[in-house]
Amino acid sequence: MSSRIYAHAARRIRELRRSRRLALEEVADRAKIAPSYLGQIERMERKPSLLTLAMIASALQVEPSHILEGQDTTVDKMMTAVPRLTAILAGLSDQHKELAIQTIQFFLRRLRRLERARSI
Repeated sequence: MSSRIYAHAARRIRELRRSRRLALEEVADRAKIAPSYLGQIERMERKPSLLTLAMIASALQVEPSHILEGQDTTVDKMMTAVPRLTAILAGLSDQHKELAIQTIQFFLRRLRRLERARSI
């Protein structure tokens, strides 16, 4: 996950905890993690695993997606693109499908390089 998603998740966790008037220690205990670790997550000092996010979500009695709500994650973007790509490829010959796939792969490699360069 990108840093932006972690920052959003940290804010949402704190918002949800405070809106439920729960102490940090209480949520940490329910999630079976150390209170100091939950505090670090909320202050964006640590990046939790997906399992930890799921445990915190359970402690807050929400779905994990509720913590990530409002974030247009890469997975979400890919899942909305799949039907569109499938429809586009359906009308092509096998040769043109292969060419389209190779073209997409080329651009994805370029995008990944650009993203890595920006994060340095």
